[in-house]
Amino acid sequence: MKSKLKEVALCTVAALTAIGLGAIDRIQHDRQANAFLIETCKSQPQLAECKARKEAAKSIRYTFNGQEFRDGSPVSAFGANE
Repeated sequence: MKSKLKEVALCTVAALTAIGLGAIDRIQHDRQANAFLIETCKSQPQLAECKARKEAAKSIRYTFNGQEFRDGSPVSAFGANE
């Protein structure tokens, strides 16, 4: 009975370790891909991926301390209708 329990515990630990390593690998890959895209967009902003990224950033709206922000900038009376 103890050996079965030990086998199950070891298999569980191995599975959780593999899942954790897979998640870390995926996060690192996503970071590298994002860094590559940032560097590419700095040097070639006319690319379709860079234009789509810029447009997506413009559509982000949030409110902080009662002030509305769009694209990281506070909304003024002049730019409220953009």
